[in-house]
Amino acid sequence: MKGLLHLTLGLLLLAASSSCKKESGPSELFGDWQWVSNTGGFTGKEVYTPANSNLSRTLTFTRDSMFVQCDNGQCSAPARFTSRTERSFFTGKPTLILTLHRRIYLARPDTGSVTIRSRYSINEISNKLRINQEVADGFEEVYTRK
Repeated sequence: MKGLLHLTLGLLLLAASSSCKKESGPSELFGDWQWVSNTGGFTGKEVYTPANSNLSRTLTFTRDSMFVQCDNGQCSAPARFTSRTERSFFTGKPTLILTLHRRIYLARPDTGSVTIRSRYSINEISNKLRINQEVADGFEEVYTRK
């Protein structure tokens, strides 16, 4: 009888926790962001802006953990994102890391896909979003809230 009670309570807790919708990321991240610049690269001195790259980019992060990137009006398929504290590639210290999980289809018609995970350390979220690619020779990307 005691075992049945524990099983019932366990199932109720599992059901309650799975029905709660969790937000992925700090609430300041949600919304639309307009690209301002990328700085870094191999030399660390490369600078790209909408003016010198002929590119207009927006990012949209939603409360249901979805992400869309639009370049010159062409939008990607919605992709999942997560954010949590992880060890930074650069500092080795716990840092808020944004991970984008983009599905890339290998060929058309659909013959399969692969998920590419891109990691960014979040350096600032206010009216400005500053994220660093967590790779050697990566870029710092800067966006402003739309």
